[in-house]
Amino acid sequence: PSTRKTAGMRHWLLAGLASSVLALSACGGSGSDVDRGPSTLPVAAKLNGLYWDKSEEKLYLSDDTANNIRVWDGAKDFPAYATLPPAPASGASLGQLTLKDGTFYVTRFGFGKDGAVVAVPKGGTAQNLSGLDPVRRRMGITTAPDGTLLTGSFTGGKGIGTGSVSLLA
Repeated sequence: PSTRKTAGMRHWLLAGLASSVLALSACGGSGSDVDRGPSTLPVAAKLNGLYWDKSEEKLYLSDDTANNIRVWDGAKDFPAYATLPPAPASGASLGQLTLKDGTFYVTRFGFGKDGAVVAVPKGGTAQNLSGLDPVRRRMGITTAPDGTLLTGSFTGGKGIGTGSVSLLA
């Protein structure tokens, strides 16, 4: 009886091994000309934030070097989409960006002095939102399902910072 169980177990192990080999061979092998690895596109910029617009099928990027937002539509270039207000003394320090009702919003880190959020209306002039605490080191921003803008930031530094999530009107 134990020999019968062993033979049955071997049968199932061999069947499993054969199906694994078959499944792995379907993933490609020698002679395959399909690139399954990650693709990298060089961009002459200091990029910090990304936003994929599903409806337009375009990728938007925040660029510290040019203090702007760039756009990519699948071509090789990343042209400027919008120029941002002049960078503060602490530098452009752009962060994440999001889209709400046709307007992009991008954060400025600010290094504890110039933290901000910049609004970039489609076809309009970019401007810093008013009434925000410039001491906040702003990094992330997103749009909640109800349309509220949320920004992530912190104050302090050197291991003693305090983080927060803020609602923007």
